[in-house]
Amino acid sequence: MRPDGHRLVSKKNFVTARMMILFDHPDPDRSQLELDLDLICPELGWCNIIAFTRSADASSRETQGTLSIKCAFGGTEVYATPTGQYAVAPNRYLILNQGTRYSGWVESRTPVDSLCVFFRPRFAERCLRALARPSAELLDDPDDTRAAPVEFVEKLYHHDGGMMGALEHLHRTLSAARPSPGWMEEQFHLLLAHMARAHLDAAAQIARLPGLRRSTRIEVYRRLSRGYDFIEATLSQPIGLSQIAREAALSPHHFLRLFRQAFGCTPHQHRTLRRMEQARFMLEHSERPVTDICFELGFESPTSFSLLFRRHSGLSPSAYRRNVRGSGR
Repeated sequence: MRPDGHRLVSKKNFVTARMMILFDHPDPDRSQLELDLDLICPELGWCNIIAFTRSADASSRETQGTLSIKCAFGGTEVYATPTGQYAVAPNRYLILNQGTRYSGWVESRTPVDSLCVFFRPRFAERCLRALARPSAELLDDPDDTRAAPVEFVEKLYHHDGGMMGALEHLHRTLSAARPSPGWMEEQFHLLLAHMARAHLDAAAQIARLPGLRRSTRIEVYRRLSRGYDFIEATLSQPIGLSQIAREAALSPHHFLRLFRQAFGCTPHQHRTLRRMEQARFMLEHSERPVTDICFELGFESPTSFSLLFRRHSGLSPSAYRRNVRGSGR
């Protein structure tokens, strides 16, 4: 069941653009099987999977998977888990840990490309331990089976240069052709290296939070991230500090103070910056009128939108679009 009360059903208006699957053992006939993590992964011995689909006005039933990355191109796909709702849009990706139950939907008449990367159990632990261990130890023990379990913070991550480039390259490649298994296998290792850096960045934000125990700081960060992700999922809606804080299960004052400590800005400042980012993206990549963009992003009037956009970008929305198109960006 979706948070708004609508029942999730099998995907409608669903078109499979590409379904790329890498198996960890040779069995070419398995590639014809329908992707179903609840049923197929145990049968296959849990393999690494890259799933690339294209859909519009679609929803999927609740399922449970392995450690995974979720990203979207050309629009937004929303994921719901027991702890929150996440709007995965261009330049954002979601990490879900193994065992997390989730459902997803696309509320758009325009097809959205969804890219999901699933890692088999223990694969991430071994790869991340290899990144951290000295080369001499790896020479003595190349197949380390003692790696400690890794749990990522389940949240929307901003693309840094490395992760954004890797996921965009993966999207372009899968859109154009079916790559070789060897190439696909390398992508899992490369993506995990980017995930490790995101994990370290999250750890640094956690360290800035007050708290006598690390477990307390981690729990506070999880709650702040729920508020952060709620902002991302409701950019076009008229929400305030109290509503965001309630989503994070914190008092408004406590949430405001801790949010600024962890992320370096207030919730309102972050919300404004993200709306301006989306406005610039829409101006650059669509022909939609400025007025339509204004109201889709939740602004009350074109005048207030233009004034705020000029304050952040130095140009009016129309002038920004002309300047970008003239520069060939």
